[in-house]
Amino acid sequence: MHVEDRTQQEQASPAVRNRLQKSSGLEGLTSHVGARINRVGPGREHSLLPARPEVKRQHGHMHAGATNAIADDACGHATFAGFDEESEVLTAEHEIDLLAAAAGDHPEMLGTLLRPGRTLTVRPSRVYGGQADGARTVVASGLQTLIRSDWSPA
Repeated sequence: MHVEDRTQQEQASPAVRNRLQKSSGLEGLTSHVGARINRVGPGREHSLLPARPEVKRQHGHMHAGATNAIADDACGHATFAGFDEESEVLTAEHEIDLLAAAAGDHPEMLGTLLRPGRTLTVRPSRVYGGQADGARTVVASGLQTLIRSDWSPA
Protein backbone atom coordinates (compact mmCIF):
# COMPACT_ATOMS: atom_id res chain seq x y z
CA MET A 1 0.00 0.00 0.00
CA HIS A 2 1.28 3.48 -0.88
CA VAL A 3 1.51 6.16 1.80
CA GLU A 4 -1.03 8.17 -0.21
CA ASP A 5 -3.55 5.33 0.11
CA ARG A 6 -4.05 5.80 3.87
CA THR A 7 -7.40 7.46 3.06
CA GLN A 8 -8.72 3.95 2.38
CA GLN A 9 -7.93 2.97 5.98
CA GLU A 10 -8.70 6.16 7.93
CA GLN A 11 -12.12 7.76 7.49
CA ALA A 12 -13.11 11.24 8.59
CA SER A 13 -16.00 11.60 11.01
CA PRO A 14 -19.53 11.68 9.55
CA ALA A 15 -19.80 15.37 10.53
CA VAL A 16 -16.65 16.25 8.54
CA ARG A 17 -17.79 14.18 5.54
CA ASN A 18 -21.22 15.89 5.59
CA ARG A 19 -19.67 19.36 5.85
CA LEU A 20 -17.34 18.57 2.95
CA GLN A 21 -20.15 17.17 0.76
CA LYS A 22 -22.26 20.25 1.47
CA SER A 23 -19.40 22.60 0.59
CA SER A 24 -18.53 20.60 -2.53
CA GLY A 25 -22.14 20.79 -3.70
CA LEU A 26 -21.84 24.58 -3.82
CA GLU A 27 -18.86 24.47 -6.20
CA GLY A 28 -20.02 25.06 -9.75
CA LEU A 29 -16.85 23.93 -11.56
CA THR A 30 -16.63 20.64 -9.69
CA SER A 31 -20.23 19.82 -10.53
CA HIS A 32 -19.82 20.99 -14.13
CA VAL A 33 -16.88 18.68 -14.88
CA GLY A 34 -18.45 15.76 -12.99
CA ALA A 35 -15.81 15.38 -10.26
CA ARG A 36 -16.88 13.56 -7.13
CA ILE A 37 -15.44 12.96 -3.70
CA ASN A 38 -14.53 9.31 -3.32
CA ARG A 39 -13.03 9.10 0.19
CA VAL A 40 -12.32 11.52 3.00
CA GLY A 41 -9.89 10.80 5.81
CA PRO A 42 -8.44 13.05 8.50
CA GLY A 43 -6.74 15.78 6.46
CA ARG A 44 -7.05 13.73 3.25
CA GLU A 45 -9.38 13.79 0.30
CA HIS A 46 -9.47 11.45 -2.68
CA SER A 47 -11.66 12.43 -5.61
CA LEU A 48 -12.39 11.05 -9.06
CA LEU A 49 -13.00 12.80 -12.36
CA PRO A 50 -14.76 10.75 -15.05
CA ALA A 51 -12.89 11.01 -18.35
CA ARG A 52 -15.74 12.76 -20.20
CA PRO A 53 -15.31 14.37 -23.63
CA GLU A 54 -15.89 17.83 -22.09
CA VAL A 55 -12.65 17.61 -20.07
CA LYS A 56 -10.44 16.01 -22.74
CA ARG A 57 -8.15 17.51 -25.35
CA GLN A 58 -8.62 16.72 -29.04
CA HIS A 59 -6.07 13.88 -28.80
CA GLY A 60 -7.83 12.15 -25.92
CA HIS A 61 -5.73 13.27 -22.95
CA MET A 62 -7.21 15.06 -19.98
CA HIS A 63 -7.10 18.84 -20.37
CA ALA A 64 -4.46 20.44 -18.14
CA GLY A 65 -7.02 22.99 -16.97
CA ALA A 66 -9.31 20.23 -15.67
CA THR A 67 -6.37 18.43 -14.05
CA ASN A 68 -5.24 21.64 -12.36
CA ALA A 69 -8.71 22.69 -11.21
CA ILE A 70 -9.53 19.36 -9.64
CA ALA A 71 -6.10 19.07 -7.96
CA ASP A 72 -6.76 22.50 -6.45
CA ASP A 73 -10.17 21.28 -5.30
CA ALA A 74 -8.79 18.11 -3.66
CA CYS A 75 -6.18 20.13 -1.75
CA GLY A 76 -8.81 22.56 -0.59
CA HIS A 77 -11.09 19.76 0.56
CA ALA A 78 -8.33 18.02 2.51
CA THR A 79 -7.39 21.28 4.21
CA PHE A 80 -11.04 22.17 4.83
CA ALA A 81 -11.57 18.74 6.44
CA GLY A 82 -8.74 19.48 8.88
CA PHE A 83 -10.19 22.73 10.21
CA ASP A 84 -13.05 23.51 12.57
CA GLU A 85 -16.65 23.99 11.42
CA GLU A 86 -16.47 27.80 11.35
CA SER A 87 -13.50 27.90 8.97
CA GLU A 88 -13.34 27.90 5.20
CA VAL A 89 -10.25 27.82 3.01
CA LEU A 90 -9.26 29.75 -0.09
CA THR A 91 -6.34 29.08 -2.40
CA ALA A 92 -3.59 31.70 -2.13
CA GLU A 93 -1.18 29.96 -4.53
CA HIS A 94 -1.35 26.79 -6.59
CA GLU A 95 1.49 25.29 -8.61
CA ILE A 96 1.28 22.06 -10.56
CA ASP A 97 3.80 20.14 -12.62
CA LEU A 98 2.34 18.01 -15.39
CA LEU A 99 4.58 14.95 -15.37
CA ALA A 100 2.87 12.80 -17.99
CA ALA A 101 -0.09 13.07 -20.31
CA ALA A 102 -3.21 12.61 -18.20
CA ALA A 103 -4.29 9.41 -19.86
CA GLY A 104 -6.33 6.70 -18.22
CA ASP A 105 -9.92 5.80 -17.60
CA HIS A 106 -10.27 8.43 -14.89
CA PRO A 107 -7.98 10.89 -13.12
CA GLU A 108 -7.73 10.42 -9.35
CA MET A 109 -6.81 13.38 -7.19
CA LEU A 110 -5.32 13.05 -3.73
CA GLY A 111 -4.90 16.00 -1.41
CA THR A 112 -2.99 15.40 1.82
CA LEU A 113 -2.78 17.82 4.73
CA LEU A 114 0.62 17.54 6.39
CA ARG A 115 0.09 20.09 9.15
CA PRO A 116 -2.51 22.85 9.24
CA GLY A 117 -1.32 26.35 9.99
CA ARG A 118 -3.32 28.93 11.90
CA THR A 119 -3.59 31.18 8.85
CA LEU A 120 -1.61 29.66 5.96
CA THR A 121 -1.26 26.00 5.11
CA VAL A 122 1.18 24.67 2.51
CA ARG A 123 0.47 21.23 1.18
CA PRO A 124 1.26 18.78 -1.65
CA SER A 125 -1.15 17.22 -4.12
CA ARG A 126 -0.95 14.36 -6.58
CA VAL A 127 -2.98 13.49 -9.64
CA TYR A 128 -2.95 9.91 -10.90
CA GLY A 129 -4.12 8.47 -14.18
CA GLY A 130 -6.33 5.62 -12.96
CA GLN A 131 -7.10 2.53 -15.00
CA ALA A 132 -10.14 0.26 -14.74
CA ASP A 133 -7.86 -2.54 -13.49
CA GLY A 134 -6.75 -0.41 -10.51
CA ALA A 135 -3.33 0.53 -11.90
CA ARG A 136 -2.30 4.16 -11.34
CA THR A 137 0.41 6.41 -12.76
CA VAL A 138 1.36 9.80 -11.33
CA VAL A 139 0.52 12.37 -14.01
CA ALA A 140 0.84 15.59 -11.98
CA SER A 141 2.30 16.78 -8.71
CA GLY A 142 1.53 20.08 -7.09
CA LEU A 143 2.12 22.37 -4.17
CA GLN A 144 -0.53 24.67 -2.81
CA THR A 145 -0.81 27.43 -0.23
CA LEU A 146 -4.23 27.93 1.32
CA ILE A 147 -5.50 30.62 3.66
CA ARG A 148 -8.02 30.04 6.42
CA SER A 149 -11.10 32.23 6.16
CA ASP A 150 -14.17 32.84 8.29
CA TRP A 151 -16.32 33.34 5.18
CA SER A 152 -19.44 31.24 4.99
CA PRO A 153 -22.02 30.85 2.20
CA ALA A 154 -25.16 32.92 2.69
